[in-house]
Amino acid sequence: MLKQLRPALYVSTALCAAVLIACSGGGGGREVEIVATDSGCSPTTIQASTRERLSLELINRASGDREIEGVEGTKLEEVLVPSGRTRKVNYTTPATPGLQKLKCYIPNGPSTIIEIQVSASPTD
Repeated sequence: MLKQLRPALYVSTALCAAVLIACSGGGGGREVEIVATDSGCSPTTIQASTRERLSLELINRASGDREIEGVEGTKLEEVLVPSGRTRKVNYTTPATPGLQKLKCYIPNGPSTIIEIQVSASPTD
């Protein structure tokens, strides 16, 4: 009976690994800390290369919840960071140089725009 279960175990293990990889968004990359306080978010500017993988660590030191999301064409889904909590989200810069923008904000309140200046990588 154990021999019959072994193939199913291999398949389920492979499926779990595939799901973890897909959910991680590729993972790794340079870690960039973004801190939210009651007065806004910092840094407001991030330098990056094309196709660079960034691991954004969102630290909320504000008295209320904060959200961060891509705006003006920047592909980053909205992430809620409760007060006193930290969230990590992976982001890969586009293949072409230019300006990417993230909005860090209090829901229905003030916001900070974080600009990611994407420059051509040395391999481009």
